[in-house]
Amino acid sequence: MDSRQLFDQFGRRITYLRMSVTDRCNFRCTYCMPAGGLRELGRYELLTLEELARLGRVFVEEGIGKIRLTGGEPLLRHDLHILVRDLSRLPGLRELCLTTNGHLLAEQAEILARAGLMRVNVSLDSLDPEKFKRITRGGDLRRVLQGLNAARAVIPGPVKINVVASRGFNDDEVLDFARLTLDPGYHVRFIEPMPMSPHASWERGEVLSVIAIQRQIEETYGLEPVAGNFSLAGPASRFRIPGAAGELGFIGAVTDEFCARCNRIRLTPDGKLRGCLMADGEIDFLRPMRSGVSDEGLREMLYQAMRVKPERHYINEFYFIRPLRTMSQIGG
Repeated sequence: MDSRQLFDQFGRRITYLRMSVTDRCNFRCTYCMPAGGLRELGRYELLTLEELARLGRVFVEEGIGKIRLTGGEPLLRHDLHILVRDLSRLPGLRELCLTTNGHLLAEQAEILARAGLMRVNVSLDSLDPEKFKRITRGGDLRRVLQGLNAARAVIPGPVKINVVASRGFNDDEVLDFARLTLDPGYHVRFIEPMPMSPHASWERGEVLSVIAIQRQIEETYGLEPVAGNFSLAGPASRFRIPGAAGELGFIGAVTDEFCARCNRIRLTPDGKLRGCLMADGEIDFLRPMRSGVSDEGLREMLYQAMRVKPERHYINEFYFIRPLRTMSQIGG
């Protein structure tokens, strides 16, 4: 039976929940957090697995068809496979995905696949070991590549690579990433860096537009649009190099605003629901849940979030204020 349909105040149908399970991360990426890290949430400040599963059930009953588990680094939550199992059994949930930095993926891919994980995205900003180590402040590229290979062997859906594109850092690797859609057939997403939090390094001049990236790939290989059902899709414009097994996606949050077709909400690891990544308005679900709120009460809070979800992010306006939280605190 189909679930209900969920709409925000601007008539956008909301089908996609990004559910963060932890703010902890084993990388210190330069565009995400300071080198010394940030204060981490205590155990009792985090939503429990049971609370996450309950919210997932209520949200799916109200029209969410896709859940993506994020962090921080979600694989640091050692019992993540239990949550995956519980969510994968929800009637009406059509996609259950994970975004990870891949460092622990080789060890966990099989148990996650058995639990019901359908798709995985791996954040990977350079194929050069030294550059990768520099941007992650210590990451091991070899381990991430092992994780990608392990995921390809057991995860049912296509394995995707997320690339944050920065001028002067990885703009010389665009074609190298594009070739990964030919062999071994990964799906690659190029993402413009966004001005996340006061701690993150970000300058507009460093943004490598996805339009420029798309043009470079098209001039070398040619591109054809990918057709399909996008009701659960993320914000990427999707293309394929002719004959490639994998796809290319372009996410232009800064230069190609896609707010008018936004279908997402975000749940932070401490139980706050955000209607927009770049706007600090949040509704607290954690305290009401621990005070005994009913499922009907949770539904009303969800509808409240729909009434205050902003129309757009205003990144390109002079009065834009960066979010107070980092990406790791909100959920990547």
